[in-house]
Amino acid sequence: ADKAGLNKAMIYYHYKSKEDLYKAVLDNFFQKVEYENPSLEHLNSWDRLNACIEIFSKKLEMDRLERFSIITRELVSCGDTFKEIRDKYWIPEYVFFHDIITNGVAKGEFSTKEKIDFIVFTIFSHLVYYKISQVTYDNSTIYDSLYPENNREKILEYLKKLLKFLLNVK
Repeated sequence: ADKAGLNKAMIYYHYKSKEDLYKAVLDNFFQKVEYENPSLEHLNSWDRLNACIEIFSKKLEMDRLERFSIITRELVSCGDTFKEIRDKYWIPEYVFFHDIITNGVAKGEFSTKEKIDFIVFTIFSHLVYYKISQVTYDNSTIYDSLYPENNREKILEYLKKLLKFLLNVK
């Protein structure tokens, strides 16, 4: 309240409790990503998957390191607040990516012996864990090698090579 130049009564007018305020902060961190875009509808499954991975990756780049400290704490606690966020934001994104891959397999654009759930989890775990780990390795001797100036492009390049292999994309 002090930093925002507001009195506490104003904050409690909008939020009934500290927990409600905290949930609002988390909601702000996780805002829904709009993948449905008319410019993506005509793309084949591989290009659509890559475009959506780019969108997801850019969403993660918007979050400052302080946010990832909070997100990491929530992940580890696996409390009710985290479960609400998971159900509201992460699971719908997971289902969205699952549908792209499932449709790609149905169209014959992808071929895989791997479980689609694990492939989707690979996408999320690579991008989210990589970004969250930035907090962990900040001010360490290996930070610069793990997070070079163009680190987002590097991790996306690596992930795309892995997905091409998993999905048998030529």
